[in-house]
Amino acid sequence: REMLKDPHINMEYGAAYLQSMLKSYKGSLVPGLSAYNMGPSAIRGRTNYSKAYANRVISRMNAYRNWLAKNGYADQFTEQIVLEDAT
Repeated sequence: REMLKDPHINMEYGAAYLQSMLKSYKGSLVPGLSAYNMGPSAIRGRTNYSKAYANRVISRMNAYRNWLAKNGYADQFTEQIVLEDAT
């Protein structure tokens, strides 16, 4: 546990866990991000909360992609991800 306080290790483990959650949900962002946030068993029956959380993450990811593209860092990130209806 002590090693998780190291930001580099923490990011590597977090990225690996996110990747495994996305893989579990066949790349679908809403359930994958929700499972990452709440745990895979916790998202059952909490669809609106899950979608709202995932949409906030996706919205911020789109804003970051826009910033990267606008500042010449990442032309390949111009495609926007569509948000899902949280109702």
